[in-house]
Amino acid sequence: MRNHYYNDDELRALEAHDDEDVRKLVDLVRGLAAERLLEYVRSLGMKYLQSDNASGLDLALWYAMIHGPERILETEIGELQQLSEMAGGWWRLDGVPEPEFLTLDDWAQVYAERSNSEE
Repeated sequence: MRNHYYNDDELRALEAHDDEDVRKLVDLVRGLAAERLLEYVRSLGMKYLQSDNASGLDLALWYAMIHGPERILETEIGELQQLSEMAGGWWRLDGVPEPEFLTLDDWAQVYAERSNSEE
């Protein structure tokens, strides 16, 4: 069952609100969701790979969200999807010195490039 999270489209609509306080709250929500997403990605890495920064962790979890879970639980996929939608992006962990938060469009491009290079 899905918790009530705002998705990316709903938050984009609120970002266009006339009230500056509403826009500030959206920024805060997105930031907190992004932080929680990184924590959750790392916790899943520890749970399944015994490493919170295993090579390919970001790619593997995104793959599971797109293609369905093979090794992780459906509820874990749901939590990843909800947090990613609220944050409006995904964390890149490989090939960068520190985790880098990317918009969903930017991550889709990185994911496509990395997926093609692994084939």
